[in-house]
Amino acid sequence: MWRLTRITNYFNFEREISLSIGDLIPSQGFLQAKEKALNTHYSTCNEYIQQMEKGLLVCQPGCPEEETLETKILNERSIKI
Repeated sequence: MWRLTRITNYFNFEREISLSIGDLIPSQGFLQAKEKALNTHYSTCNEYIQQMEKGLLVCQPGCPEEETLETKILNERSIKI
């Protein structure tokens, strides 16, 4: 890691690239988009849980309700924003 850091610093120095803390802080637009996406995915997962509690969750072949719910939630987590 130390060597990689040194190489990266040298690369940036030679090309006159600099970063400040302001470059690393996310913008308000990004934070709002992230919050909206998280709320959407949380509500979808809550719907899956409610479907399971009501017995309306369609199980995947060979899987009980709990495994189907887990798979749906994990798939929801892996959706790209």
